[in-house]
Amino acid sequence: AFVDSVQQLVETYVDSRVAAADITSNLMIAAGGWVALKKMTPGLLTLSGTIASGLAHSVAVQSFWAGPLAGKLYYSLVGVTTPMALSAGVFGALLLPASFIAAFAGIVADPLQRKLKLHDKRLHKLLDGVEQNLLGEQSELALKDHYVARIMDLIDWTQALIRLAR
Repeated sequence: AFVDSVQQLVETYVDSRVAAADITSNLMIAAGGWVALKKMTPGLLTLSGTIASGLAHSVAVQSFWAGPLAGKLYYSLVGVTTPMALSAGVFGALLLPASFIAAFAGIVADPLQRKLKLHDKRLHKLLDGVEQNLLGEQSELALKDHYVARIMDLIDWTQALIRLAR
């Protein structure tokens, strides 16, 4: 029972590290979207939709029958429909760079978390839980990182659904 409870504590700790990487990745994607596109892109889904819309608009303007200037004016009034295949293609194309960002998110997140003493706080909670288990008491590790990561995902999906509804 002791080994199982300690294993559960360590799994919870590792899950919080994964969630921290998710949060960092989403923040980096949001920052990249803000710098490059001047739009809020809290996740990959929103970023790919924004890029696909920009591509569709650019192609429509450039291929307008009366020229790009007239196309820009026309499509600013009418709007451009973004094909779902284009959105899916851009999303697929961004998966590799996004996974690269997620894989190395710890390089950015770890020094920041150490400076903010978040690592110390988590490790002390883990050690306190192991100590309680050694003393025969039942303990759980309550870390909230995964909630923050899922809230960011929820914001990303909500923005994507709003874009789709338009």
